[in-house]
Amino acid sequence: MTIEHFFAVALFALVTTGTPGPNNIMFAASGANYGIRKTLPHMLGVNLGLGSLHLLMGLGLGAVFLNFPLLQQVLKVVETFAQKCIDFFVKYFNEKLITRV
Repeated sequence: MTIEHFFAVALFALVTTGTPGPNNIMFAASGANYGIRKTLPHMLGVNLGLGSLHLLMGLGLGAVFLNFPLLQQVLKVVETFAQKCIDFFVKYFNEKLITRV
């Protein structure tokens, strides 16, 4: 790894870890609504996911995508499908919750 790559990965890790993004807002809302004990699994999941992302980027996952662009396209399609499934379930459970009240 060249020094330029090292600094790029270090800057990416710093920015994604230190900025207040949607995860921090969700932590605050979850902590206020459910308490710290019930929010801890959420916090652990986000931190493990972010740590995994940093590790994979540091190990050169970007180079894999540069060498195999089809893999990146496949992952985009899979992610889109997964997001549509999540959207469906969120809408479904919201409707169930609204009609229940």
